[in-house]
Amino acid sequence: MRRLRKPHPRRFVDVVYVVGAILVGTFLLWAFLLVILQALEQWRR
Repeated sequence: MRRLRKPHPRRFVDVVYVVGAILVGTFLLWAFLLVILQALEQWRR
């Protein structure tokens, strides 16, 4: 049984990268929904 090494800083960077990707994804989703809603309102007129 080998001893587990200390977590590399790279793992921390990966976590930050994933969190950033999730935040950007949600932001893009919200922007997309807002654009669609505005387009529907203009199309209704």
